[in-house]
Amino acid sequence: MKLFLFFTTLLLIQADEKRTKKLIEKITGKPYKPELELVASHLLNPTKKIEPEKKLAKPIEKEKQEENSKPKEIINYERVFESKDFVLKVRAREFKQGEVMFVRLFDSNGASSSNNLKKLNLKWLGKDINLNLVNQVYSAFIPINPEMKVGTYDLEVRNNEENSSYKVCPIAIAKTEFYESKSSEKLKLPKKFAPSKGEDTTDYKFIEECEKLKKQAFESNNEIFFKDNFNLPAKIKKITSNFWAKRNYLNKKGKPHGGVDIRGAKGDPIYAIQDGKVLIARPMYFEGIFTVIDHGSKIYSLYMHQSETLIREGEMVKAGALIGKIGSTGMSTGPHLHLGLKIDGALVNPISIIQLKIK
Repeated sequence: MKLFLFFTTLLLIQADEKRTKKLIEKITGKPYKPELELVASHLLNPTKKIEPEKKLAKPIEKEKQEENSKPKEIINYERVFESKDFVLKVRAREFKQGEVMFVRLFDSNGASSSNNLKKLNLKWLGKDINLNLVNQVYSAFIPINPEMKVGTYDLEVRNNEENSSYKVCPIAIAKTEFYESKSSEKLKLPKKFAPSKGEDTTDYKFIEECEKLKKQAFESNNEIFFKDNFNLPAKIKKITSNFWAKRNYLNKKGKPHGGVDIRGAKGDPIYAIQDGKVLIARPMYFEGIFTVIDHGSKIYSLYMHQSETLIREGEMVKAGALIGKIGSTGMSTGPHLHLGLKIDGALVNPISIIQLKIK
């Protein structure tokens, strides 16, 4: 009898391990490796730790641990650039397509409030980057476009008083293997979005109104409202679609998925991922009941397909505030939360900012 119980227990443990591995692969969007257990765990309960910063004489990237060793925490990489006038620190979960870079500027003595820093500004891809005070440090959040070509790009530090001179900080951007699938079945959508042949039930006027509202919202440019880390918007039961995933149905190529889909039951709570101002909280054509929160410096979080919104446009909310409930409104095939993140006009992976160490 004891022997029977031993083998029964062993079989249950093995089955549980298989389920765990599958769940980790769903959450992380990557083939299972032992070190991904902590990545999946972090999505459910993000750690606030980061490797100690180092002030080095040349740009560096902190080394990853050996592939066979289990990491103790999620790693943020940080590249440090020094000159006689400034120290620039660029941090990211990964320097890859679809990620977010967090940039901080210090003077050559390591101070963050020097008047000399006010003379400096940043350029990325020929575009001026807004610097805001975050925890009394001049900072910026720079999106790495998911369609950006792999290569090394210059982050320029310019002196406002010396237009002809600038320092170059090279940032190498690597490739992200975004998920792509093919299906021989037709995507099943609500009848509103898949009318019978010869019918056209599209409400073009409403779509136009929605587009105007979104355009107006994404033109706002406030100071940064937050000073702490970003949070998860809901309990992670399952990630049903990862960022920039492409699903091709029959012979039609699908569009890249502009966010992360988190499965949930209708009515499950949705929380603000960060402090900010509510710009949109209303039904939209494709997004269903839709919320857009402005976090400042052209950083916006997007929450789609809700069954209900619990906040008003113009309202200020805190990170972790209850803002709505999971649903299946708009172009949706089942209850879930589509979480999106837009920074300076580019859609990026929202998990990349949730796992980014800010404070």
